[in-house]
Amino acid sequence: MTRASDGPRTALVGYRGELDIDQETGAMLSFTYEAESIPKELQWDSAITTVNYDFTAVGGRNYLLPASAETVMRGPAKWTRNRMEFQNYGKFFSESFVTFDDVN
Repeated sequence: MTRASDGPRTALVGYRGELDIDQETGAMLSFTYEAESIPKELQWDSAITTVNYDFTAVGGRNYLLPASAETVMRGPAKWTRNRMEFQNYGKFFSESFVTFDDVN
């Protein structure tokens, strides 16, 4: 674990997780991962994130993309939850043309 003088504390921790996969299509429906062995100095007992996936139309085709996510962190004296919704996916593209003049 490291800490800058009076700055945030950081630690390198491992994760374990679970995938929920559709048996018929092989599509990932959700992904949950949890931090392991969080140092006590960080004052967090657990940190769990779940990402849910769904098919979304982008540029006229369906893609399996994140639809929502939630991270929950719990400690002896604090609790936090961050919920995210992913929407309005768009297709980005550009075009360019290269031409050569006939040099004679």
